[in-house]
Amino acid sequence: MDEDSNDEEENEVWNPAPLHVIPGGEMTNRPRALDIISTLVNIYGSKEPFVNEFTSMLGERLLSVTDFDTEKEVRNVELLKIKFGEQSLINSEIMLKDMADSKRTNTYIHTNIKRTLGVENFPLSGTVVSGLFWPPLTEDKFKFPQPIASAIEAFNKEYT
Repeated sequence: MDEDSNDEEENEVWNPAPLHVIPGGEMTNRPRALDIISTLVNIYGSKEPFVNEFTSMLGERLLSVTDFDTEKEVRNVELLKIKFGEQSLINSEIMLKDMADSKRTNTYIHTNIKRTLGVENFPLSGTVVSGLFWPPLTEDKFKFPQPIASAIEAFNKEYT
């Protein structure tokens, strides 16, 4: 009998527990989501460097957005505010507000330029940034070609 039970044990193939089985707990129907944010915060050592890096990357991303659609970024900031508190992400909130203000300002300016100059699709948009809350911006110094310089001048005239 002992030989038969040993044969059965040898024929049994061991499989690890599925990921959705929590050790010491009950089985769930779905896999437990890993807390990626906590893992990243542990890599950075604390929440401050993580939030600073996130703010810097958010600034770069917002400046690359051409249609002022920031819905995804707003959602991400709201989720992080739940985790870290509102005060930690105040700069991100201000950057998103700047983008909303820029969208509104550009719509107003484009409407005025269309009305006064008759230009249907004005080729220039601007982003207003609150300098104290955005990561440092690089400053490129070069001379614009005349058509672009004229568009910038028209935009600035409507803005002021």
